[in-house]
Amino acid sequence: MDGRKEMRKRLQVGLFFVLFFFILTVSSAGAAELKMVKVAGAVGLEITPLMVAKEMGFYKEVGLDIQIIDLPSPRDQLPALASGQIDVLMAGNSAGFVNMAVAGFGSRIACGYSHSSPKWFGTHLNGILVRKDLYDKGEVRTLKDLKGRRVSFNAMIRTQTFDAALRTVGLRLEDVKIVEIAKFSDSIAALKSGGVDAAFFIQPFGVRAVQEGFAEYLLDYSALPFQIQFTMLFFSENLLKSDRQKGVDFLAATFKGVREYLRAAKGKGERAKVLDLASKFTQMPKDLLETFTWSYVDPNGIIFLDSLEMQQDWYLERKYIKEKIDYRKIMDLTLLEDALKKIGKVDAQSLVSK
Repeated sequence: MDGRKEMRKRLQVGLFFVLFFFILTVSSAGAAELKMVKVAGAVGLEITPLMVAKEMGFYKEVGLDIQIIDLPSPRDQLPALASGQIDVLMAGNSAGFVNMAVAGFGSRIACGYSHSSPKWFGTHLNGILVRKDLYDKGEVRTLKDLKGRRVSFNAMIRTQTFDAALRTVGLRLEDVKIVEIAKFSDSIAALKSGGVDAAFFIQPFGVRAVQEGFAEYLLDYSALPFQIQFTMLFFSENLLKSDRQKGVDFLAATFKGVREYLRAAKGKGERAKVLDLASKFTQMPKDLLETFTWSYVDPNGIIFLDSLEMQQDWYLERKYIKEKIDYRKIMDLTLLEDALKKIGKVDAQSLVSK
């Protein structure tokens, strides 16, 4: 009897390990089936919708996973995209991109991503701050009052929209003194100390400066009389040629994440979950995230071609580029069209009101 009991125990233990390793193998195989998409860009609130899509399982639903790589500089972004080190780049319409497109860049613009926010979404996402003492004295209350004054930007290439805004009041970039300060934190510190009179801001630097009492909002980019295309999604040549469906599925899952992010930004949907995720991803405290308008991302991937053309004209005028490109020839919007067939188009304002 003891021998039979011992035999049964050994069989049970053996079956347990067989079953355990079978489950482990199946799970590993399932995980291995997920196709990886490498996405690069400047890590911040704007890229948070992708993390929302990941955490809510939208990528997994279509057999994908994503890896986000922090590449804030176009000098690093474009070579990585051209060489196939990354699959997708979230970036703006830089002069470097135009120059590479002229040279025969194989990558393509797949869709629009972030742009100036509609007024109903919120204000003061980015723009120009002025020193509070100048504002309170009435010395600087409008753009015209910046003539001859020192205005800080993190890079000269970022002054294009500011120049366009100045032209609406009869000024040009040459009428102010641009001070280049690479880091936003240093730029705001210069504003506080009086080193500059005004400064370009993004959030949360703007709201912090206003709350601390040394700055006032002077120009809100969302109030300008023209749309501004901030970023787009660029697909590598390798992705476009080797696995087009992977690109379609990536866009479908991404814009599902964008829509959840937008709803949360306006206090709807999974607000608490998305707020927690945004805080972890950006390293911003949740109470700070509650104080300003989040980056606006278009839920249908719209591109403002007029904005790209305006940017390109400015690059040519400033001799950052030698010749212009036809943007329609370097876009492949068919992947976006197929993605929207899967998830449908939405009205942004109606989306966030539910």
